[in-house]
Amino acid sequence: MAIRLRLALFLALLMLITPLTPLTTLESVQASPEENGTASPLEILRLATGSLSEPAIVGDDDGNFHIFWIENQTNAMYSVVDSSGAISVIPQPISLSGSNVKWSPRMEIDDSGNLHLVWIKDTTSNDCLVYLAVDPSSDDPTDGIFNPSDYSMNNVVCKTNYIIENIANPNLAIDSQGAAHIVWQDKDDPLDTRFGLPGIRYSMMVANWTTHTPNSPIFDTLLTPLPSKSTFPEVAITSDDEVVITWQDSRGSMIELVVLLDSSGGMTSEWEDICTLMYGGSDGEGWTSPGLQNIADITGVTLLDTIYGLGDYIRPQASTGNCAGHNTNDRSRATILTPQVDSGGIRKIHRTMYNGQSQNWGNQQEEWGPGTTWACLSWMDAQGNTGNSANPPTQYDHRWNPNASKIVIPIGDEGPKVGDPAQQSDDVQSIDESHDACVNGGIVPWVFIGEIQSSASNNMWDHALDLAQCPVSGVSTTPRSCSGGNTRNTDGAGGVGQWPSSGQDLSDLFDQWMGILNSGSPEVWTTVVDPYAKLSDPNHVSGTPAHSTAGGVYTEDVGWGGAHGNNFVVVNDTRFTYDDSWSSRPAVEIASNGLLQFIWSDSRTGHTTSDSHELMWKKVDLSAWNFNGQAGGINLQGTLNQPQILSPLDGTGAVGSRDASAHSGQAAFVIDEDDLMHTVWVESDSALATNLTYRRSTDATSSSQLSANPWEIDCGGFACLGPSYEIAGWQSEKMGTGGQPVIFDVEEDFGSSPGLAVTSDNRRTAGVVWVDSEACDTGDTGLPGGDHLCFRRIQRSLLQLDSDSPSLEIS
Repeated sequence: MAIRLRLALFLALLMLITPLTPLTTLESVQASPEENGTASPLEILRLATGSLSEPAIVGDDDGNFHIFWIENQTNAMYSVVDSSGAISVIPQPISLSGSNVKWSPRMEIDDSGNLHLVWIKDTTSNDCLVYLAVDPSSDDPTDGIFNPSDYSMNNVVCKTNYIIENIANPNLAIDSQGAAHIVWQDKDDPLDTRFGLPGIRYSMMVANWTTHTPNSPIFDTLLTPLPSKSTFPEVAITSDDEVVITWQDSRGSMIELVVLLDSSGGMTSEWEDICTLMYGGSDGEGWTSPGLQNIADITGVTLLDTIYGLGDYIRPQASTGNCAGHNTNDRSRATILTPQVDSGGIRKIHRTMYNGQSQNWGNQQEEWGPGTTWACLSWMDAQGNTGNSANPPTQYDHRWNPNASKIVIPIGDEGPKVGDPAQQSDDVQSIDESHDACVNGGIVPWVFIGEIQSSASNNMWDHALDLAQCPVSGVSTTPRSCSGGNTRNTDGAGGVGQWPSSGQDLSDLFDQWMGILNSGSPEVWTTVVDPYAKLSDPNHVSGTPAHSTAGGVYTEDVGWGGAHGNNFVVVNDTRFTYDDSWSSRPAVEIASNGLLQFIWSDSRTGHTTSDSHELMWKKVDLSAWNFNGQAGGINLQGTLNQPQILSPLDGTGAVGSRDASAHSGQAAFVIDEDDLMHTVWVESDSALATNLTYRRSTDATSSSQLSANPWEIDCGGFACLGPSYEIAGWQSEKMGTGGQPVIFDVEEDFGSSPGLAVTSDNRRTAGVVWVDSEACDTGDTGLPGGDHLCFRRIQRSLLQLDSDSPSLEIS
């Protein structure tokens, strides 16, 4: 009412003064300088239906939104929504993209209005990361295909598709000179020192509008040479055209491995090998293991390990060879392991758990099913007590570190209850019990099958999969499809492996254990590179990487850039989050004052792969440090502001709650040209009430009298978090999320972010595009089957009218 009254008074005044001031004219409508974070979501459009990938979107300085997605696996599609909300370019195929299978589309726009696209395509033997730059104004919008005459296109890299997800999660940013800086994760490892783990890579691409083939002055450069799991890279550009890259990394995590070994006579090789895997040394075939503990120390992962022999017995091999010095000949510790005391050594399990009680009889040397139940109940017992309060009815319990991600690893060569024959009713019951105990406690089971006869293989794989994932009836060796409707049907998020046969070395098995070592709660890391400094290096050859491989190791080019040097990495890997929670899916943008603005998904107090997350924000000022390479990274502890939680605080956070309805993640993040931050994320739901939520900050470069936090506003004299807005409140799955009763694995359960962009015209309109299982709440019927591509604009709630007379300005 107040705004309408002010507008009426203004118009009345305008009518009175117009005859007296004939030169007064009203100019374009533009966004007002918002201070309260309010917004007005507008109409919803449906752009496409079918099998749809995650979409990408950018806004231009005419108020248009350009949208790019993959449809039905092979069609790269393009559309434009104009400043009025109308579809000005109908969805049409990008003719240059070809007919290959494609996924992971990404897009950015440069200062000249050119679009820069990347995606991954499949060929007969390779996966290729493709780069395409186009001038959209050179296309004929009426011919039904997107075929601009001004373009530049080539592969960034191609890697063998023999390795699953060898290339994944690309992203790009465009600098002030129009060059594209592309990052992605892949497992390419020609030196074989990363043990099959994904790392972060970078390439620079410069469009050539004459030859139509872009140049790659810096090619396929490894940014993370240490053997850790580095995934989900994002990228931003500073005002000096330096490149800031952020990602999630297993470095900084703490993981506890509890190994349960069958102590019967047929397990000699496994007992000899376990210490080779864990502590290092040569195996029987001459292969030398670096040791999980040694690798953990090098990479900065805290590994807590205890090796238990079942049946209150430790085999003689535990005191010889690579096990020498690790056998305690004792039962469970009374206290937890810590980063200072990180190995419990080799111990023996006094009693296991079966049918709700301690087994105080018989030979339990092969009871890896009841042993697993004991290990998981030692963290959370049947009454729901956790940690040191957990008290299963056994005399000795394992004491888990409460801040570590927890993995239990049973190893056996016969049935889980009293050995062979397997698949007896007590075998099935023991696996059901161990599965449920681990699921309830949030402990991930990894089952390793010892050397066995082929005739026993199916039975053992069935038991192992029932424990690691979820039990099914009958004998099956196929991966489980777990509904999550109850504890028994909940995926344990673990895996199954098999000991190598006689005559095979441990190298492949070690790679698998390296994956387990790096499966704990990740942290957010960042690095800064200066590509133009590297291009000024007289020793750099255009088209080659910015790292070297001399001496059998990957070496980064670390040192001064800019005006002081010609090195590539000017701030080496720097840890951004310092807690034991699950910090993942980061995004970074840079405000005009140079401060780095981060958002990420965080489990707060949870340490498991099945804990729900909230959306967090934090800013970083790196200006206090020299960009001289910072070879050891910058220690940001004590310099960071407290993170702001942007999403609603839902759920209890209780151990094993797996609360899908409390999960917030898959966030997109942009900063507009007024330094306002915009984010949209997926509010998960265990049913179909999944929603997209939008929030906007005030000016990221200034502080109010009430708060230095730009997400907070004045709520009557005190600071409070500004409003958020539902973008898609109807019942449906959105961006692949929804309808899953519980969280199995946050790394696997949740898809990509919605697309988010803000136009650079005067209105600064935001646009969100996403994939939805329903027809965008439009009421459309008779549509072909599949998902739907939905689009919605969001305007600031107040508009400003600019006039030639400064006194004639209202907001």
